[in-house]
Amino acid sequence: MHNNNDFKDLLFKYMGRIRIPNAALACEIDVTRATIGNWKNGTIPGFQSHDKVRKCVKILRLTEQESKEFFKAAGIEQLPEFQQKIVPITGSITHPKQFFGREDVLERIFNNWQQLPLEHVAIIGPEGSGKTSLLNYLKSIHSCSDLRDGQRCNWLKQEYNWVLVDFENIAVQSLEGFLRHVLMELNLPNDTKDLNDLTGILSYNLNEPTIILMDNIKSGLEISELDRRFWQYIRYLGDNNSNLGFCITSSLPLIDLNRWTKDIGKVSPADNIFNEIKLDTFTDNEAKELLNNVPLSKEELEWILKESRCWPVALQILCKAKLEYNENWKEFGLERIKSYLNIE
Repeated sequence: MHNNNDFKDLLFKYMGRIRIPNAALACEIDVTRATIGNWKNGTIPGFQSHDKVRKCVKILRLTEQESKEFFKAAGIEQLPEFQQKIVPITGSITHPKQFFGREDVLERIFNNWQQLPLEHVAIIGPEGSGKTSLLNYLKSIHSCSDLRDGQRCNWLKQEYNWVLVDFENIAVQSLEGFLRHVLMELNLPNDTKDLNDLTGILSYNLNEPTIILMDNIKSGLEISELDRRFWQYIRYLGDNNSNLGFCITSSLPLIDLNRWTKDIGKVSPADNIFNEIKLDTFTDNEAKELLNNVPLSKEELEWILKESRCWPVALQILCKAKLEYNENWKEFGLERIKSYLNIE
């Protein structure tokens, strides 16, 4: 049972709390501004919009209880917070429970953020090494209670703010979109369109250590509207705000990324001020921890370890093949992992 007024009132309340305008919310969940206006005027979302309402829960950063009330008012059956299987996940992980391994890498990353000034980190690795999954884990691990038994979540001693910017997301591929996204994630006024305003807003409002995670940095540097001045400004923020740390991902080593950036006439935000951390294969123990969540015989487990060479994406692909195919699962899996392992 749903109630038009309840849904309208809750939407007003939660949008007002984070000061997000209709146009910004519409952009984030991929509907028209008129749709948000209709919802705020009392129109209950139709069945075809249920996925959009679920996206709202994330964008509006609702608590578990608030989410239940929001779904009920919209007449939507709430999905459990975490229904997905732990493995195999052949794309980027969306929940810390799905993240395995990288203990040494995580220790090195978090050591950069144990005290002020915060240091900056560049995570380097080829496609399939888990860069995006790692950023998703960094952002959510400290606020998530639904974890595997024994999974560590106490890397940092105090509260931090986390902002994830994926430069392949069209919503941040403009100056206005970038500023709106960052400030909205920090629960700060997000109607500015000027880089100069950002310094003042952050200086006066960042009372806790804050990490801005930038995925696909090379894609960001290729965006024409994010010009040389923009990247000079990002570098200035990194140099001059001790409460602010940056973490970027790149398939290119920093020396090559910096050279390439100069070649295209822009300023690398990572030149000389980032600690480079490379992602390699899993250890045997890390790979086995993942594989133990899939029904495998000892022989199958050993075969997957050998053929995957313990690359995260190859492990997941072979597990998926085992679960979805019968006699030919090995052949299918081997064909799928060729490009990741550079096999002809």
